[in-house]
Amino acid sequence: MYQSTQVDHSLVAEDYYAKDLSYQEQYEKLENYAASSKPLSLLFDSEKELISIHAPEATDAMTGTVTFYHPSRSNQDVNIAFSVSGGDKAAFSIPELSPGRWIAQVDYKDSKQSYYFEKDIFVR
Repeated sequence: MYQSTQVDHSLVAEDYYAKDLSYQEQYEKLENYAASSKPLSLLFDSEKELISIHAPEATDAMTGTVTFYHPSRSNQDVNIAFSVSGGDKAAFSIPELSPGRWIAQVDYKDSKQSYYFEKDIFVR
């Protein structure tokens, strides 16, 4: 009992139950991204503290959100909405991200289906 009270529960998402129920939907989005012939790409410029999302040529309009998730400090998470279409680029300045490891969680959709992917980002 004593040891269980010493555990830091901040690494657990507050809405873990709802996230668990939507796991199948998330898995399908991951599969859609892996099977896509024209996926979005996310690039991070650490010197300029700039994130850019690139849409491949000849793709439909895509809308979504990027969540910058900090594994050990969920109270610092940042959500940014975006919209891009064929050949476009969306760029975001992110000076509010503290140094350390972040996970960029990109959830987006086009006219046909939804996609999801993650990318590790290291802010210095």
